[in-house]
Amino acid sequence: MIVGCQTFDDWPELPSQYWHLGDPEYFEFGGQGYDLIPLEGREAAIAAFRADSLQYVAHAPIPGQPIKAPWCAVDPQGDVYSSNSQDITAVNKFKVDWDALKNSNKLKITHWTSILLDDENGNRVRLYNVQGGVISPSGELLYIVADGIHVFDLSTGRRVARSTNGSGIFNYEFDADCTPPFDSECEEPEGLTIWDLDDGRAPGIRGQLHVLLLDNDIADDVYLKHYTGTIHVDRSFIGLPLGTPSHPFPFVTLANNLAWDGARIKIKAGSYPETLTISKRVQVVATGGSVTIGK
Repeated sequence: MIVGCQTFDDWPELPSQYWHLGDPEYFEFGGQGYDLIPLEGREAAIAAFRADSLQYVAHAPIPGQPIKAPWCAVDPQGDVYSSNSQDITAVNKFKVDWDALKNSNKLKITHWTSILLDDENGNRVRLYNVQGGVISPSGELLYIVADGIHVFDLSTGRRVARSTNGSGIFNYEFDADCTPPFDSECEEPEGLTIWDLDDGRAPGIRGQLHVLLLDNDIADDVYLKHYTGTIHVDRSFIGLPLGTPSHPFPFVTLANNLAWDGARIKIKAGSYPETLTISKRVQVVATGGSVTIGK
């Protein structure tokens, strides 16, 4: 693997009014992969680079976001999402002229709509210190890093899950007290990405959601936390069931009770004499042969 590293000095095409890079996103169009990187400075913008070489292609201001652009995300249709960083009650959705980018090296961004964000009870959400965002491969869910990880249904803007800080299955532990002078406990949530690594391509790493955490003190440390979207079921397992590959649930009902919108339930071949109703948007996958559910 070849890893490239570049700085603002390597992109003379970018004006000096930009000095901060946000959480980037990758999108492929017409056989060409692009890295979209949000820019901050005297205005907010997005810059497009060729993913294979980090060669600058074009940049354009973000309509409706005059200063801040801490993140951007792209859905499967190529629409781009972003927001400011503080007091966020909505995310902005933009149309990108991908043909113009590929054929003319011109980046054209048009504001399309704004998606209001609500909590699980339908009350308006306010997010602070937003640092990253990514959209699920299905295009249904938006993950945002702010004070923890928030997961929203893109079709309704309603939150379907939120990480906990210190416990539980969706634990993203951090210490948000990062006011100067920074102490040794200051841990700042950062960017995130979705990348399915359950196939073993990254030795020792599994999962689909990967989230950065910055230990923001004198000597910064960076932590990468990994989360799986898969709940495992094996009727032959005996022991403490957790839903993990090594400690699967013995019953599909237990996995269904734990499942969240967007989860995948992976069931080992066999017969499961259970009666259950699946009311969430989950993917049910059989592994090692056929699976029969029902009495």
